[in-house]
Amino acid sequence: MTDSAWIGRRKVVGIFSAFAAFHKMAFSRVLGGMFTTYPRFTMPFSFAQPGYVATGNFEANNHSDDELTYAIAFIFLNKSGDHTELRRLQTLLGVFDPRNGAKRDEHGEFQFTRVGPVMPIRLTIYRLDGPSEKTIFDQQFRQYYPGGGTQYGVTVSIDSVRLRTGHYRIQVEALDRALPELADVPVEFEMKLSAK
Repeated sequence: MTDSAWIGRRKVVGIFSAFAAFHKMAFSRVLGGMFTTYPRFTMPFSFAQPGYVATGNFEANNHSDDELTYAIAFIFLNKSGDHTELRRLQTLLGVFDPRNGAKRDEHGEFQFTRVGPVMPIRLTIYRLDGPSEKTIFDQQFRQYYPGGGTQYGVTVSIDSVRLRTGHYRIQVEALDRALPELADVPVEFEMKLSAK
């Protein structure tokens, strides 16, 4: 083999190797993006007991240093999976009005009737990173935004909060009244990365 043929072959092999390495890197990024899991935090909660407090630790791993938006909600679980139980939950939470069903506007969008009970809570979020615990969110809520429902239950949005990667303590407290009609309904507090 001549020197020029050998050099030409090395160039082709070098270009092919560089292309293969780039392809592998790009492919792994695409696959990595497909299977990246973002944080979701849940903990049980009860509206049936006034003064009920739930506390849990949460790690926000945003896969970057960016501050990202986390949606905060309660999920009222339909433990039986039964349509009648789902309708009862929707009625309690203001998604469905038993007098006229779920209302829709002129565009066909649901208009939530908000006939459900007031469920006052206090939500406090502490950042645990650093020399001392720091309160970064402390608000009370009384009114929520019901989001319809599936056979698994009804999601009720509370608010959203922007968090950086780090460690947090979440505390949710039921304020000033018990809701015995929700005593047999499993409830989860949820915080997860928002799609917005």
